Amino acid sequence: MPFICRLDANATLFLRRARFADDNALPDIRPAAKDPATASQDSIVLIISVYARSIWHPYGNNRISQHALLATQTLTDLFRVMECPYHRLTTDIYLEQSGDNDVEEPSDTGECVMCVEGVAYGDGTGEGDYANLLHKHLEIYEEDPKIQRPSLVRGAGTIHTTTFASLPSLRVNEPYYILHQGSCEHFFVVDQMRLLHPSADPRDGYPQTLQSTPQRRDVCRICSRMTATLSVVGDRRLGESPCVMCAGCWKKLGWPKGEREDMFAVKLLVSDILGSG
Repeated sequence: MPFICRLDANATLFLRRARFADDNALPDIRPAAKDPATASQDSIVLIISVYARSIWHPYGNNRISQHALLATQTLTDLFRVMECPYHRLTTDIYLEQSGDNDVEEPSDTGECVMCVEGVAYGDGTGEGDYANLLHKHLEIYEEDPKIQRPSLVRGAGTIHTTTFASLPSLRVNEPYYILHQGSCEHFFVVDQMRLLHPSADPRDGYPQTLQSTPQRRDVCRICSRMTATLSVVGDRRLGESPCVMCAGCWKKLGWPKGEREDMFAVKLLVSDILGSG
């Protein structure tokens, strides 16, 4: 006999309307495409959700994806599978002047820092390590006694060598900070931490993507109306770097004069290259 639940009018006080983050763009669970890991009988499975700043609300966060990882996998494994339009920027430059816009396949690795329980784990790229840059940025709070400086120390390892099992502490439902690609911020939250289920959980293909929210394209930072198609890096005329904008606003703004070529770049957003809106 099927279970039937009838709700009266008072139940509407405890219901919410469907959100965009409730949608799933994946028809099925997506296993890892590169270097998948295999679980053992006593493996610990972590269900992790990744959140991003809301495009339309300055203080809101929306879930963009949910993944299943093993405790023996590294922070890099999570960073590679998280869904972010700016996670894979192209290596070629948008050349409006010459009209040559051939691009290479986007890379799935990049500079990143992940903060877990007051410890910053960088990418190990030397002076450009994001953990060092973030630590230097927080030093400005020491000059103003009215502002409380966040407690953050540099981790001994990097995101490539630090596994979830090796973390000194990892709490459920606690947001942890991710910063990459200049100013792109995320938070990841551990939803579940449990043993591998012998019949319900697959043995191969970790990390697995369980849910992927359909991507909402960012809007142009200049006109705040059109969809952003370009990412401008190192332009001192703009208020942020990278700054995303539409092609029309960039055409009106024009190329800067006197900028160093190694400090300035205009790149196509990956969604335009891959043809995914």
